[in-house]
Amino acid sequence: MGLAESTPINPEVPYYQDAAFRNGSSSHTSCTPIKTRALPAGDIEIGHRSTATCLLGNIAFRTGQKLLWDAKAEKITNSREANGLLTRQYRAPWKLAGMEG
Repeated sequence: MGLAESTPINPEVPYYQDAAFRNGSSSHTSCTPIKTRALPAGDIEIGHRSTATCLLGNIAFRTGQKLLWDAKAEKITNSREANGLLTRQYRAPWKLAGMEG
């Protein structure tokens, strides 16, 4: 059973009953949250937190350290070395404000 079948966006009107969903239309799953103001199936905040967990695991493995993570500040609090692995140096001429190091 897939995510779309197990967690309908609007429980009052399950979108899996809609013909567009049954036919595999991805535009339907993209537009439903816009119409209903519900969270999309692939919410960016959920994706960010899920990815951050994996990246922190990789950094802990690479450094061989147990890491303490401040989720609010999005910083590793007990290792300057590990904290440095959260970002990369951009190649010239690319820049992103706030990500200089």
